[in-house]
Amino acid sequence: MQARFAIGDACRDDAAALMAELTRRGLAVHLLSGDGEGPVAGLAARLGITRWRSRATPEDKLAYVAALQAKGRRVLMVGDGVNDAPVLARADVSIAMGGGTDVARASGDMVLMGDRLA
Repeated sequence: MQARFAIGDACRDDAAALMAELTRRGLAVHLLSGDGEGPVAGLAARLGITRWRSRATPEDKLAYVAALQAKGRRVLMVGDGVNDAPVLARADVSIAMGGGTDVARASGDMVLMGDRLA
């Protein structure tokens, strides 16, 4: 008997269309994740995101957003986890996913009531 298991995060079914629309509108999309390089690179490729960072700590995410803001960029952050809370609070505008942690929802400027992006 042989078995094969794959564990990974599923990509929201509306994510690719949303990323394409944001890019079409001239917005720069960045992906910051605490996950390892392989999964993050794969997700970025599936979504057409060219600016991504793996193994990002909450402090790394804060520094990344601060660097964008120092260049005069306005930053919108979407997050759902405890580790996203500090950067949700730092971003110019932030959206917490409805199914996210309590602390993420409390840190966001707004909360999506469901878990759909679009």
